[in-house]
Amino acid sequence: MIYADSSPIDGGVYADANAGETWQYTGFINGKDGKLSGLEINAILQASDMQIDMLDGFGVSANATFLDSEFTTQSGTTFSLPGTSEAIYNASIFYENDAFSARLNYQYRDSWLSTTENDSMGEYWHAQKRVDVSLSYALPWDVMGGELSFYANANNLTDELDVRYVGDLTTPNQIERYGKRYLVGVRFNY
Repeated sequence: MIYADSSPIDGGVYADANAGETWQYTGFINGKDGKLSGLEINAILQASDMQIDMLDGFGVSANATFLDSEFTTQSGTTFSLPGTSEAIYNASIFYENDAFSARLNYQYRDSWLSTTENDSMGEYWHAQKRVDVSLSYALPWDVMGGELSFYANANNLTDELDVRYVGDLTTPNQIERYGKRYLVGVRFNY
């Protein structure tokens, strides 16, 4: 694992006029003893698979991922691998037929290491959750030899706040809210 690390150096290394000044030098070095293990579980259930005719087209899908990762810095500090959460959950309820598709999605991801600013301090993203909806409808007839469809997506319906912090949540360094996002469009496939 390659990570960012900072250490104090004498400024005179780079400019004689700065001899005796202490500068922070940040560079990238190799960690050691990296490991990653995990388990992913996925299930997709459709009413048609259970031969429930009146619910034909309806279904649910769920996914859970559990990870354990770590690496050790040169000074012996242990971090998880950047970008890996210990738990991620996804669930969807959907309806689909030949022309129409509707899907409600939920995602949860627990905190994860974004980067190491130095050998003793990690920068993390706090746990996140999202609720999204997508709809699409394809016209049941050809238009100029192709398929014309309409779609609408709504993302982050619960207007979640994203927090990045250093060390722990008492030291946030970035708090942002992107708000709900909507996208509507027309698609032509030929």
